[in-house]
Amino acid sequence: MLGQLEERFARFEDVREIYQKGLHNCQNCIPLWISLANVVEKIDGFSHAQNVYSQAKEVNPCNPELWAVEIDRCLENVKKNKACLLMARALQECPASGVLWATYVCMVSDDQLEFVYSKALSMSNNDANVIVVVVALMSKNKNIEVARDWFEWVVKTDPDNGEFGVYTIEMSH
Repeated sequence: MLGQLEERFARFEDVREIYQKGLHNCQNCIPLWISLANVVEKIDGFSHAQNVYSQAKEVNPCNPELWAVEIDRCLENVKKNKACLLMARALQECPASGVLWATYVCMVSDDQLEFVYSKALSMSNNDANVIVVVVALMSKNKNIEVARDWFEWVVKTDPDNGEFGVYTIEMSH
C-alpha cells in the first residue's frame, strides 16, 4: 500500500525501492512483480521492464499471469513480433492456460480465428476466459443466439466471467 501511495505522488524511485523490498520478503507475489515492472517502465522504459518480467518468470516459472501481462505490454508498446514470440514460449510453458489462450485468440487475424479458437477451447479444457473471448467474437459477428447460449453456460460454470460476457453482449446490442 505504501508503494501505491508513493506512486500517487509520482515518487517513482521510492516506489521502485519499496516494491523491491517487498519482493525481497515475498518473491511469489505476482501482483508485486507486475507493479514493479510498471514502475520500472515509467522510469526507465519498456526494455527495462522486460528485464523485471524475466526475473519474475525465473522465480515463478509456469505462471500464466506474468506471461499474459508481459504480452499485453508488448502489444501496447506496438511490439507485435515480440508479443508473438512471447506467446509461443508462454503456450509451450503453460499449454493449458485459459488466460494465455484468450489473449492469443485476441491476437490472431480473422482468417485464422476459427482454427485458433477451436484449438484454444480444446487445449484450455473449455476455460471460461477463452469462452468469453470466443463468444464476444461471435456476438461481434452477429451470431447473437449462439453467443447468448454460450454465455448462459459460462454464467453457470464461472459466474464472474459469465456475467461480464452477458454485460458485454447486452451493451453491444
